[in-house]
Amino acid sequence: ISGILIRRIDIPPVRLVTLIFLAGTIILVPLAFATVGPPPTDISSDAFWALVYLGVMPTALAQLLRVTIVKRVGYALFALALNIIPVIGVILGALILDEVIGPATLIALVLVLAGLAVARSEPKTT
Repeated sequence: ISGILIRRIDIPPVRLVTLIFLAGTIILVPLAFATVGPPPTDISSDAFWALVYLGVMPTALAQLLRVTIVKRVGYALFALALNIIPVIGVILGALILDEVIGPATLIALVLVLAGLAVARSEPKTT
């Protein structure tokens, strides 16, 4: 649903992401208070800034990137591109962490890439 709404709402991506996070905050803060209670007040400044960083850098920037890509290329292509993430993860795991890529993983990678190729191919006209 969000992919469809992102393309139909005609406001700049930064403003849209701000509204998304504001709506999430309005919904989740009362829910958090009701289920867990108020947050601890004795956290260190390092922990506080780590939370601020996690909220802004990876979360907000990823959402901004997602909104921008969906607005430009559409949700169908964006959703297809998400399927490449496990492939990249396996390759990076092998290169950086020296993880072993077994036969089952290789078969899975081939199937994912084949599925992407089929999904992106043009249908034959008869």
